[in-house]
Order: sequence, then structure tokens, then C-alpha cells
Amino acid sequence: MARAQRRGIIYAGCGWLAYLGPTPPLSAHAHPALGLYVGLDGPIRVGDATRSVPLLCVPPETVTPPITPDGREMAFLFLSAEHPAFADARARTERSSCHETPGQLQTLAALLREIRRERTGGDEAFTRIAEALALEDTPPTHSRLERALAWLRDHPTDELSLEDVARHVHLSPRRFQTVFREGTGIRFRRYRLWQRLQAAAEELPQYRHLTDLALTAGFADLAHLSRSFRDMFGIAPFKGLRAAGPFSFRPIRNLHPPSAGLTH
Repeated sequence: MARAQRRGIIYAGCGWLAYLGPTPPLSAHAHPALGLYVGLDGPIRVGDATRSVPLLCVPPETVTPPITPDGREMAFLFLSAEHPAFADARARTERSSCHETPGQLQTLAALLREIRRERTGGDEAFTRIAEALALEDTPPTHSRLERALAWLRDHPTDELSLEDVARHVHLSPRRFQTVFREGTGIRFRRYRLWQRLQAAAEELPQYRHLTDLALTAGFADLAHLSRSFRDMFGIAPFKGLRAAGPFSFRPIRNLHPPSAGLTH
């Protein structure tokens, strides 16, 4: 009897972007989000493929090495700067090696396997994930950065330049660029590309053609979306969607405040 086709699950919303399911090899890439890469049914090979790890934890704008899943399913979790716990998560991640697998993150891997198996809805799944990671809401230290992130969150696909946002929060462009980079560890332009990719993921179920989706999400054309996707995820969008099969989409709309999670 032929094996049933495995289907991927895409989660998006509230500062999270995630995928759980079949995964082809990924080339080296970098993205302006905190990334977790988890082998759901066994370790994954990284770098020159001679070393296997159960999980990678990668800070924003850090190059993720090539990943070889060897036919295994994986989970990718991306936490964006507009999420209120981003500052806390970024600080904790940058204190450790990208390739360490502390007990807390191993517990997360077990939770992700359960979510994958039960095909849990977005709100429930990511409330549980936030609890497992013991994420703490930590507003940016600079109030104008907080205002800027909120404005950008509400206008993810608009043509807003660095100068536009600086003007909105009453800073000079040069000063705002410094505040943004120091507060997030991210370059402004890269962050805006990431927001468009997030918007594209959230709108994906509504479109049959990627060209229309690219334009709706604020990309110049399909080639622009494809280059950005490959640069930030290590794979072309067509290849990624083909690997996911007839994927299902789970929106994240209303996360519940986390209760006491796992300790550090």
C-alpha cells in the first residue's frame, strides 16, 4: 500500500511565522527574526553535513548553515521584532551558541511533535509554545522604537521608507536608524522585507497564483518575492510549497497571556 502523502502546516500571525512538515535540504540563509529549527523525527545534519543536532537556535541576522533533514520532518519557528517578547528572546538566544540544545528547547521539540501530530490550531499551539519557552513580554528600551514597531506592524505592506517612520516618531533618519538597529539587531530594510514575507504567508490560502500574492504583499514582482524568500529561508518558494504538499494553514489571531512556563 502506498504511503499517504505527508502534509505540511503553516502558522502565521501575532509576530510568529512557522512551518511543520516535510522539508527538503536548505542552503545557507539569514533572516531578521529569531529562528528555531527542530528535527521532529530525528536529528538534522548541519553545515558540511558531518554533524547532526536535534535543534538549531539562530539569532536574528545570523547566517544559518545549510541544513540536511535526510527526509525527516522539521519545524521552523520564527519570532519577529514586533512580538512583545522579542527583546527577551533575542537576549537569551545571543547569550548561547546557535547550536546548543538546552533542556528547555528539547522540551519544546517534544511539544512541537505533539502539535504536529494533533494539527493543533494556531492560537492554542502558540500559546503553548510561548509557555514552554517562558517568553516574557519586554517592551523596547526606547519608547520611540516601540511606537515605530507598532506602526510598522499595522502597515506591513505599505511603501514606508526609513525617513517616513523616522518622521512619524519625531527622530532624524540617522538617529532612527541607530535606534532601530541597536534595539532590534536588524537592518530596517531587511525587516520590511521580512514583514512582506509574513504578510504573504498570512494571505497564502487566498491566492492560487504566487504572482498575485507577491503584488498584494508589496513585492515588485514574483522574482522579487522569490529572491527574498530564498535569501531568508534557503529554498525557492515553489520548491518549498511542493515539499509541503497540499498544506494546511493555521492563523494565529489571539494569543492568551502565558502562565508560568519552564524555568531557564
